[in-house]
Parts: sequence; C-alpha cells; structure tokens
Amino acid sequence: MDNIKRILKIVVSTVAVAAIIYMLWVLARAGTYTVLSTDDFSHGVDLGIYREFFLKHIFYSLFFTGLIYLIWQGTFFSMFIQALFSPINGFMYPQLRIVMIINVILIFASLLFLIYELFQRAPGKSRFLIPVVGALSIFSLFGFITYYEVLFWYSGSTSYGFPFSVMLFGLTFTLRYYRLGKRSDMILAKVLGFLAGGGTLMVAGAGCYIALLILIFYSVKNHYVDYDGRRIFKWWFIGALVNTVAPGNFFRKMQSPSSGGLIPAVKSSIKICLRNYYHLIKEDFLLQILLLFVIIGIIIGLILKKKSAKRDLKLLTIIAILSPVSSWFAAFPATLGYGATSGLANRCDFLLNGCFILSAIFSAIVIGYVLAMLLGKKSSFFAPILVTTTIFLSVILPGDINANKFAEIEHQLASGEIPQYYAECKNFVENLYGYPKGSDVVISIDEIPRAVTNTHEFYDFGDPSNPEFWINEALATYYGFKSFSAK
Repeated sequence: MDNIKRILKIVVSTVAVAAIIYMLWVLARAGTYTVLSTDDFSHGVDLGIYREFFLKHIFYSLFFTGLIYLIWQGTFFSMFIQALFSPINGFMYPQLRIVMIINVILIFASLLFLIYELFQRAPGKSRFLIPVVGALSIFSLFGFITYYEVLFWYSGSTSYGFPFSVMLFGLTFTLRYYRLGKRSDMILAKVLGFLAGGGTLMVAGAGCYIALLILIFYSVKNHYVDYDGRRIFKWWFIGALVNTVAPGNFFRKMQSPSSGGLIPAVKSSIKICLRNYYHLIKEDFLLQILLLFVIIGIIIGLILKKKSAKRDLKLLTIIAILSPVSSWFAAFPATLGYGATSGLANRCDFLLNGCFILSAIFSAIVIGYVLAMLLGKKSSFFAPILVTTTIFLSVILPGDINANKFAEIEHQLASGEIPQYYAECKNFVENLYGYPKGSDVVISIDEIPRAVTNTHEFYDFGDPSNPEFWINEALATYYGFKSFSAK
C-alpha cells in the first residue's frame, strides 16, 4: 500500500510539473512575438537617447523617472525599469523578446516560490502537493483570460508584470523572515516591498494590505509585535507613500476630467470587483477550482494529524477571510485615478483578478485545513461531496474547460496567426524608415496592422488623422518626421 501511495504521489507531482512547464512554454513563446507599440514609442521618445553607454543610460533613466514623478505619476520603480530596459532606446526586437520572456518567467517563479514557502509550514508528507497547487494556481490565473497588456506589451509588463512579481517575492521573503528569522530575508523583504510600492498603485495597495495581514497574524500568534517585522511593513508602506504623494499624480488628475472623487471611487471599485468575481466564477471555473483547493486543504490537515490551538485556527480563519479583500485594495487606486465606473483596463484586471484568485486559493486551502483540524477523519467525507459539486457546477455553468487560453494561444502560434501579426507590425515599423526625414507623412489607416485575438494593439486608433495626436507625435519624433498621421 505504501508503494502504491508513493508511486501515486510521484505520478501526480510529475503531471503537475509537466503542466507548469507546458503553460510556461506557451506564454513565454507567445511573448517572443510581442510588438513595439503605443507607450513604448512615447516613453522612448521622452527618454531621448538610443544605444548609449550603459552608465549614461542609467543616468538618463533616473532623470526620466524623476520627471515622470513630478508631472505624470509616482511609479518610480516601474518608470525606471521602463526606461532602463526600453527596446526603443536599445536593441529593438531582440531585446524586447528577452524582456518579455523574463517577465513571464518572473511571474511564474515568484508565484511558485510563494507557494513553496507557504508549504514549509505544512507537514513534509504534503510537499508533493506543491506542484499541484502551483499548476492549478497558474491555470486559474491565466487559463481563461489573456492579459495581453501585461504579457504581450512592453510598457504593460514593466508597469504591472514586473512589479507584481516583485510584490510576490517581497511577500515570500517576509514570510521567510518570520519562519527563519534571518537578517538577509528581512533585508530582501524591505527592499522588495519598497520597490513593489513603486510599481503601479494597484500593486502598492494590495502589497501593503497583505504585508499588514502578515504582521497582524504573527503579532497576535506570538503575543508580541516583532521589531524587524514592523520595520518590514514600514518599508512596504514608505514605498507606497512615496508613490502616492508624487506631484505627478495630482497634476495628472487635474488634467483628467474623467477622474472622480473619493466616494464615487469607492463605489466603483466595489462594483468592478463584484463584476470581476462574478465572471471568474460563472465563466472561468474559479469556483470549481477553489473546491478542489478545499480538498487539498483537508489532505494537508489529515496528514498533519494533530490539533492546533483553537485560537490559532480562529486567527488563521480570520486572516483567510480577510485575504481576498486585497483585490479591493488593488482596484481602488485604479478607480480613483482613472475615474472608471464600469470596468478597468486589461492590465488592471490582471492585478485585481490576480490578487483575488491567489488570496481566494489561500482561503480555500485554509478552510479545508481547518475542517480537518476540527473534524479529524470525519472531514474526509467532504471530499466526495466537493468532487460531485465540482462536476455538477462544471455542467450547469457556461464555462468550457476546453476553451482555455493556453490551448487557444498554442493554436494561434501553430497556425501562424500570431507570428503573422508580429511580422506585419515589424514590417510596418521598418518601412517607416523609408520616408524622408522632416516630411509630413500621411499613410492609409488600412496599412496599420490590426491586433488579432490575445495580442496587444500596435497603434492607438483614437484620433489617427490628427498629427497632434499623442501616438502620431511620438512616431513623428522617433522617425524624424515633421508630422505623422493616418487617414
């Protein structure tokens, strides 16, 4: 019997690892077909140097970050790496491919590292579930929505993808500090927390909230507030505060008539969160996957085979209930800044949904664990009920597991649809070098490639015939034209 269990664990872990590798391969390969577009050009033009000495590039990136901080937004970390790694100012498409592959790898690595760290508090015999939890988490996050503004857009990756990964790494090292008490983990937690605060304010808000929950949990559990733990949270908060008080945030808000007040932003953020939750549950199999995580939590609890203090179980349950609120702390800065009422941009949904999905997964595992701790072996009776419910919901809800984005993107890659769009955009960009410098360039709008499903739009078609439209001005400046427009 023990040999059968051992073989079963190996098979389950191997399949999960293979699934993770497959999902990473699909998204990383698709990321190599990212095209330079929209803000990539405008930010590159604002930076204003091209293939210069690296130290000079760093200096200009710092200057660019400071300027953006004063006149546009406080995202000091995002804007610095936006300028530092900019393919427009460097080596174009080869560099872009490298950055986008790294973006996907970091998202996967940070998520898996966080899961690994959380499992260090679980019994050793349950560690075979780490790749299972990892595979299901990645599939929950990317299986039914393509976040093309993060995975297939340079500016989106530096403002949302990289800071999200830094946030997860920062939270992981925060947890490691509380488990091991190492100074190196404490330093990394502070540095990464500060940098995460310098990403989009959505990351800053969610990261600070979760870091605060970790501080509260261990303070109550240990009956004292750890001095270095408090300092870790302080650096998370300082990073978010530096971002929030940037003059550029207020200057930009005054220029935007769409930005609403505080109360409307609170209402809109709640409305948008609930709408996103509804779609994730109704169409994206999130509820069914969460039920499977409850079963995983029960398995972990049964393997542990000992009762925890009721106070710890209550505290853990409270933290699990509060964790999904992190998605609201991600949504609120966006609704306040953009004045959104009905929905957020794709890149914002990545952070909102990502925070909700990952925290909901944590909550589901905790629920299963608590059931096992309270009911012992009796909790195993919930497993068949949960499996039956999962199957039933999969039948009655409109979602289709076969219509997942990994399969869809892989088909687009194999059929050449995405590579063809990439080639069209690249050819369009290279053909612009053929127009005379200082000329008024007018092209047919039909010449501009249109994005295919799951990719980011190359050009902002908001006002193409106006030479003073922001993307037209950026292209004109970059290619040395007097003006650029499309009609």
